[in-house]
Amino acid sequence: MSKKGKRIRVSKKEQVENPTSRMDKIKNFFRRLWPEKLIRKPRSRLDFEFLTRMELPSPPREVFFILVLLFFLYIVSGGIYNMTRKTIPLNYQQIGDFVQPVFFWKDLHEQFILEGIIFAILLFIVFMGTYLIYESTKNFYRPSTSYAYLVIGLILFFLAFAFIELLIHQKITSFYSPEF
Repeated sequence: MSKKGKRIRVSKKEQVENPTSRMDKIKNFFRRLWPEKLIRKPRSRLDFEFLTRMELPSPPREVFFILVLLFFLYIVSGGIYNMTRKTIPLNYQQIGDFVQPVFFWKDLHEQFILEGIIFAILLFIVFMGTYLIYESTKNFYRPSTSYAYLVIGLILFFLAFAFIELLIHQKITSFYSPEF
């Protein structure tokens, strides 16, 4: 800028001949190499912002949560154990003239397939109770709905948990019995 505040215009030819900054030197280098007679230089810039703004559809978080929960229930209920050990679904016991099914293996380290399925169903009910308790916190401004979710969630949680403890107690008492 001059002393009066006006800009001094410099032609492109002078810029090419007398570059002032490093960036100008780089630009000038490419200007000299460009075959202007053969290829026309594009005037518009291609904008690829639409690629960064594009979102792929993804399933909701609830679907992901349910898949993880089912995988967890499969692992905890002994699905891999049942696959590798090739256990039987349940056993039968002859008592006099009657045949009685045996649902629980009398060993703490073994299980029937049905035993694992019952355990998985009870764990699922525990998770549903926990989810209803969580839903009750979301309905804070509707107290009747919130209390209903809370009560049903607590009942499901504690009943299923009590049945799980009963199943484990049944296996432990037979394991530590003097007959064993």
